[in-house]
Amino acid sequence: IQKLKISNFWTVISTDARVMFLHVVLDGCPTIKYSVVVEKHLTVKFFMAHAQMFKVGDYIVPSLIKDHVDVTFLLDKVEKFDETAKSFSYQDKVNMAVPFVLSTFNIVKREAPEEQADTLDFLCEQIRIFQTQSPKYSSTLLVFACLLYTLSSQAYNFLRNSSGLTLPHPTTVRRICPGPRKDSKDLGSKKSETHLLSYIRERVKHLAEHQRVVTLQMDEIELKEYCTSKAKSGSPEPITSVHVFMLQSVLTDNREVVHVLPVTKQTGVDELHSVVKKLILGLEKQGLTVIAVIADNNPTYKLVMSNFATPSPKLDIVYPHPTNCSRPLFFIIDPVHLLKCVRNNWICNQNLGRHLTFPDFGTTISAFKARDALTASYEAVQKFQNHQDPNMYKPRNAAMDRTFNPTRLERQSAEKLFATATAHALRAEMKNLSLEYAAGTATFVEIIAKWWSVVNVRTVNDTRMSQSELQSPITSMEGPQIEFLSEFIDWLDAWEEIDGVAGRLERDTCSALHLTCYSLIELTRYCLEELRLGTVLLGKFQTDRLQDRFGSHKVV
Repeated sequence: IQKLKISNFWTVISTDARVMFLHVVLDGCPTIKYSVVVEKHLTVKFFMAHAQMFKVGDYIVPSLIKDHVDVTFLLDKVEKFDETAKSFSYQDKVNMAVPFVLSTFNIVKREAPEEQADTLDFLCEQIRIFQTQSPKYSSTLLVFACLLYTLSSQAYNFLRNSSGLTLPHPTTVRRICPGPRKDSKDLGSKKSETHLLSYIRERVKHLAEHQRVVTLQMDEIELKEYCTSKAKSGSPEPITSVHVFMLQSVLTDNREVVHVLPVTKQTGVDELHSVVKKLILGLEKQGLTVIAVIADNNPTYKLVMSNFATPSPKLDIVYPHPTNCSRPLFFIIDPVHLLKCVRNNWICNQNLGRHLTFPDFGTTISAFKARDALTASYEAVQKFQNHQDPNMYKPRNAAMDRTFNPTRLERQSAEKLFATATAHALRAEMKNLSLEYAAGTATFVEIIAKWWSVVNVRTVNDTRMSQSELQSPITSMEGPQIEFLSEFIDWLDAWEEIDGVAGRLERDTCSALHLTCYSLIELTRYCLEELRLGTVLLGKFQTDRLQDRFGSHKVV
């Protein structure tokens, strides 16, 4: 600090852990306008008021400094920026204000209720779009635009021209979505085929090589509750729902909207299968490698995928690829949806106490019927939640009520229910609260929580608290994640072997879990051994990005 030549612009505060350079404005109530914080390990952060900024004008703030010269240079940049800001043009002021506003929104978002997070994301995107002349719309906003345009093109144009929102031009929307009131007979027309990938064709040109291994995700969004008018005689059938198709890079966060297909009651499985096949063939022609199709546990989607089997339809984990029958095309039922299905099966069980009788996971696998049978009681979970110790756990609130008394569509509630913290809390309190079947309930919660931790790894540097080997990216078929998924399949098989048990998962849920775990194992093998990807993130194989925003309009 003694070597630094600092002007009166700055006030310096030094502690053992950090040095803070503050510019204090004394007009009225003293406020900190700018601050530069240098930590003990020479990391540096720049703030405008309370918001962290990563640029000072055109200068990018380094994350690490080497010596006092770097500090002096940064402080001079901030001081000169403050002087020139007085003569900024309108656009300069916008460019300066937008990062500050976005940073403030991010701070607010950390403490916002879950139901408001989407609203804040939407506002942030509108602010970003306001700053640029050629906006790149997020996949979420594009899906929203397509849904609104499908419901009413007139309302869409009115809203877009009202200057209240910035939305894609109708031409852009029509390149993704065929538009409202399309007859199902038009799905296979030559015009429709030419139009099918007109939007994504331009988007994929800019993808790097490592972004080109992708999955095709499909999800259905229900619209009939918003369509109050009935079709007149001779007029096209009203739109009842849309199928949204997106691609997700296996190695990166890149995702794009591929197609939005409005459908009517007359749209059949064959037509939908034809569209899926054409999308895969079209994406492959654009230089992408489609390795899997992901959908929720929807009977229609299972029939659609069954039609890829030869010589006769059959539900399976892998099918001959449409572009080359020697290549595999894997099918995965969305793990996010399956997590909800397990929760719903448990909650909606009609037996007394809402019990599930399941085999112990830790018993030797050599003899299925020798496994101990345990009982998981949802009433034990509710009783614990109603009597929890406020000194040990968070007090009851709306979020907690949604966790233990959820609507059928709340993914976050399912994720919080099946958490190791829930299991530990049940074991800690089972004697104090006389919780019947608490031990078995905690075991069941732990099994599903462990499965979820394996299938939900999304980044290479996943830094979740209490991270175990199961919560790490997969780099080898000998890893603990593959071993656990194999044991989970055996556990499901053992569950099927238990005779005369009323409290069990629904057969459809159990078979979907079996299919997905088996498919994830073989897909991982293909990625590591055939594609030589080096790392596999199972959290990439979800339709979660669609469900986060539009899940409330889905049929589960």
